[in-house]
Amino acid sequence: MTRPRRALPRPMPRWSLPATLLVLLGLAAWINEPIPGVTGREARAVAALPVAPAFRAGQRVLLLSPHPDDETLCCAGMLTQARAAGAQVFVTWITAGDGFEFDAALTEWTLHPQGRALRALGERRVGEARAAAVVLGIPLDHQVVLGYPAGACAS
Repeated sequence: MTRPRRALPRPMPRWSLPATLLVLLGLAAWINEPIPGVTGREARAVAALPVAPAFRAGQRVLLLSPHPDDETLCCAGMLTQARAAGAQVFVTWITAGDGFEFDAALTEWTLHPQGRALRALGERRVGEARAAAVVLGIPLDHQVVLGYPAGACAS
């Protein structure tokens, strides 16, 4: 008795790769480009904010960062200005950033990161954030990680 032949998978149409790339490019443009008319109100609200006073020598500046890298990506310029003015700068991270499952899946090569993979991610993110803070001139003794679970604070 002969086994029935399995049908070979059909090859993808020639246009599928270019179409997929075009869709991804359009999505990237849509995500990153401001939509005309939508950002005007927000820009006016930001422009109406009062100017923050300049930093002064002897001031103490504490930056509370929800996750490692937020302090660098969002506030590196401000922290640099504070240090240049002679202020003491401190950074406190609320979480270790160990709840970012998509990042853990990519870095730990696992589909369902748990336990060890998430802890490893948190340790790596804290190490990178501490190194970035040192580059910004913030000494290690001015850096604190509270270590709350990443899901405990709003992102």
